[in-house]
Amino acid sequence: MTPRPSRRRRDWQELRRRLVRRLFAQLAGVSAASSTPLPATGIARILVIRPNHRLGNVVLLTPLLADLERAYPDAGIDLLVSGGIAAQALADGYRIDTLHTLPRHALREPRRLWRTLRQLRAARYDLAIDPSVGSQSGRLLLLFARARFRLGFAEAGQRGNLTHGVPMPAAPRHMAQLPVYLLRTSRGEAFAATPCPPLDLRLSATERAQGEIELQHRLGPRHAGQARIGLFAEATGAKAFPSAWWQTLHATLAQHWPTGVFFELAPVDGRPRLSGVTAHFHSPDVRRVAAVLAGLDRFISADCGVMHLAVASGVPTAGLFSVTDLATYAPCGNGHFALETRNQTALEVAATLATRCEPLRPADAGTADQAG
Repeated sequence: MTPRPSRRRRDWQELRRRLVRRLFAQLAGVSAASSTPLPATGIARILVIRPNHRLGNVVLLTPLLADLERAYPDAGIDLLVSGGIAAQALADGYRIDTLHTLPRHALREPRRLWRTLRQLRAARYDLAIDPSVGSQSGRLLLLFARARFRLGFAEAGQRGNLTHGVPMPAAPRHMAQLPVYLLRTSRGEAFAATPCPPLDLRLSATERAQGEIELQHRLGPRHAGQARIGLFAEATGAKAFPSAWWQTLHATLAQHWPTGVFFELAPVDGRPRLSGVTAHFHSPDVRRVAAVLAGLDRFISADCGVMHLAVASGVPTAGLFSVTDLATYAPCGNGHFALETRNQTALEVAATLATRCEPLRPADAGTADQAG
């Protein structure tokens, strides 16, 4: 006699069948632009869906979260993300009611995946937002959630019924600004009517003070006229520069800025990459890293999540781009800038940095000099 499946297994199978039926029903339509704006009132619960575990993609959500607080100041905001980075990066800075976390490797943890999906399905929202461009998983999760209004980009050929679809614009193209454009356009607002919120982790005064203690422990007390310069000599795939390239860059910058003190942020393995930099720091705590970066006068990094984290900490950041599109990912505003480094040597990049970052002095250096 064939044994009967357990109750847990039957529940699992039934949930899977219901999920598949719902998704197929929703996917019957094609996303289209909506002419009816989202209501300005009556939005009490909002879900933002970004099923990605990468640090940069989490940080790039902060302008949307800030604009949601502006647009719907009394609404509760939930996040659906992947992995644990969002809980570290955003929990202390933004008004997040519930953080639904998908396993980073969903197929390896099916029970945790289904548990999170059941929790999501049990909630009811006034507005669910898929702010990403071309993410099939984000769109599927948007359709799975229970929401009165479903907002996302109406791309050509993108399947799934939205109540509010916004066409992709020619501008802006930046991944931090596109979600804000999506929200404002869906409400009938002009994107340029007010400045787009910056990347911002909203570090507290206590966090910044602790970051300063960490820096002084490694660099010593700050002296008048002395600039703290941070380097991150790591990136993924084709975005990375060779170790020898970074060594040359550091040595050349040290000649340009003889009064500067250099500091290396070590990558996730905790091992510094630059032999000529004696001061370095590493922590698995994202906000602790950001607090340390906030005490620097300049940060230089290849295009990566740490670059976006530095921007969100407030330190003026120079992003070195060799592969990705500057218009999509460049650090912008508040003293940040990007350099296109394709076909350039480390010496050439260092010369450009020296020009763009001069005078590289802390903001209080002039006052301190005069007082002396």
